[in-house]
Amino acid sequence: MEIEKRYKLLPVISTIFKIVAWIVLILGLLASTGALVLSLTGGLLSADDMGLIAPRIITPMRLGIPAFLVGLLITLLNFCTWYAAGAIISLFIAIEENTRATAKWLESQPQVTTPTPPTYDPAVLQTPPPPSIRQA
Repeated sequence: MEIEKRYKLLPVISTIFKIVAWIVLILGLLASTGALVLSLTGGLLSADDMGLIAPRIITPMRLGIPAFLVGLLITLLNFCTWYAAGAIISLFIAIEENTRATAKWLESQPQVTTPTPPTYDPAVLQTPPPPSIRQA
């Protein structure tokens, strides 16, 4: 039984969100790693320049690792957010299709009739009182 696709654009949007998630992850990893490398090597300074200003470079070098970790954390959170948005759209599409498929399947099943239980009529079920054991 083939179910028609109702929402044609939502799978495309879901795929776009997942692709954006991977792009964000790759660019974020490159940027974080680049920031770490630049801070640990002293940036774009030559060896001669580093000798002249070495005391001023110590602080940026110490900030390189925390900046890398914060950048990595932000990148991972952005990746998870974009990817989850795409996955949630895919989930909603699957739920909608499964619901319609189940409804269509239930409509195709033969109707089963259940017998009606007997009705209770107190007048029919009344019995006379039992005779007394002693008769006067």
